[in-house]
Amino acid sequence: MCKYVDEILAPYFTRQKELVGAAPDQECILQLDVWVVHRSVAFRTWMDLHYTWIRLIFVPAGCTGVAQPCDVGMQRPVKMSIKNSQHADIVDETLHLLRRGVPPENIRLDTSVGTLRDRSVNWLVTAYKALNKPEIVKKAFANCKVRGDFSLAWDCIKSVP
Repeated sequence: MCKYVDEILAPYFTRQKELVGAAPDQECILQLDVWVVHRSVAFRTWMDLHYTWIRLIFVPAGCTGVAQPCDVGMQRPVKMSIKNSQHADIVDETLHLLRRGVPPENIRLDTSVGTLRDRSVNWLVTAYKALNKPEIVKKAFANCKVRGDFSLAWDCIKSVP
């Protein structure tokens, strides 16, 4: 987690603050689930020492379906895309075998590790293409609402009180 904060999160936050003209000490939020590593005294102490401007906000256990954007608006479309890709592969393989004259009762789909490994790359690429749209990601954040009008939408969280 420390390496992630040092090498990815803090530089990203710093760039975003520069882009919107915020002060270098403008506070930012790191939203975490209650995983033991996130809650550890070692990590929280390290954050307090090195990144006083990053506030840790913990999503209570059982609430990720309300407060985590990936759970709220991105996981389902990804899973549906993968399911649709898998279904298309099953249909294509079945039709191919039927066209070759294999009787329906003798059809056995190839579920070997190699075949599934190779197909899974396409499933994931297709899911990425389906989800890699700013409007889907923005909507996922905007749908994480608490206390009336406060949400994780960019316009809401970038505002300075």
